[in-house]
Amino acid sequence: MEWIYSKKPKVVEGIIAIEEEGKMKLFNPTTGKKHVLNTTGKYIFQLCDGEKTVEDIWKLVVRDFNCSNIKKVKEDVCRFLYLLAKRGYIEFKE
Repeated sequence: MEWIYSKKPKVVEGIIAIEEEGKMKLFNPTTGKKHVLNTTGKYIFQLCDGEKTVEDIWKLVVRDFNCSNIKKVKEDVCRFLYLLAKRGYIEFKE
């Protein structure tokens, strides 16, 4: 999944994100899909500003969550972002 490291994830216009009790609820009005993010997912989603690369994001997760297994963090962040894109919540910029 290294091809994704240089991509810049950005929240799709129109996505509704509501913070509630440490979690984040996402709603895509185009597809009608809903998704609830845990604390880590919320943190990652909030970093999807179209400026940070996927590599920037997983490095911030490693730093801010004090992770020692960098390989697993890379894989998990990439998989999570891919899932968000597949469900229409984010898109990847070059």
